[in-house]
Amino acid sequence: MEEVTRQQGQARQADGSSARAAVDWFVRHEVPLEPGEGFLGVWRDSRLILLRDMLLPLLLAIMLVALFALTYRRATLVETILFGLLLPLSFAVLIWLPVAILRWYFRIYVLTNRRLIRREGIIWRARNEVQLPKVQNASYSSVGLQKWVGLGTVKVETASMGRAFQMDNVRDALGISQQILKAADEAKHSRALMDEEQVRRMLEAHLVAPGGRRGS
Repeated sequence: MEEVTRQQGQARQADGSSARAAVDWFVRHEVPLEPGEGFLGVWRDSRLILLRDMLLPLLLAIMLVALFALTYRRATLVETILFGLLLPLSFAVLIWLPVAILRWYFRIYVLTNRRLIRREGIIWRARNEVQLPKVQNASYSSVGLQKWVGLGTVKVETASMGRAFQMDNVRDALGISQQILKAADEAKHSRALMDEEQVRRMLEAHLVAPGGRRGS
């Protein structure tokens, strides 16, 4: 198991070679931006995970169809009836393939300059969102098969919710975790500047007396 963690306040620059997925029409539709907000990164689970989810149903369907074709002419009546019941099952398994593709496509991880968002689900949509100033820690891990195929899991923690966000099987997990931490640091800095400006204006409003004179 390989794991890298950076606590809040420890400087680490993100690797500029981190791959960014294109912001396609689906992402733009599902993640409307607030004024002044922009996309920094959009990711999906690796296509290897999609192939993994599709492989077993596809092999099962091929096996059932091939077995039916090879034994149909010399099969007994009972075997013919049994295969006749199993054959529709193979077509039902094939229907699962586009469902697996849609599930993979609809699960997205989005990083903006203000938020970290996970959106998934085809009909019943689930969404998990973290405000960047609340991000306290980010880490990545690569275990077993993940490490062998070059994938990793990114985990993000916040001060109030603990482990509140997870990206399951992505490439360049280290680069993504660093990019999230860098964006979080910048968001905290922007928030601090805004808070300072607000305090300054409040002080000026209380110190300046009516008529343009400062109160004693």
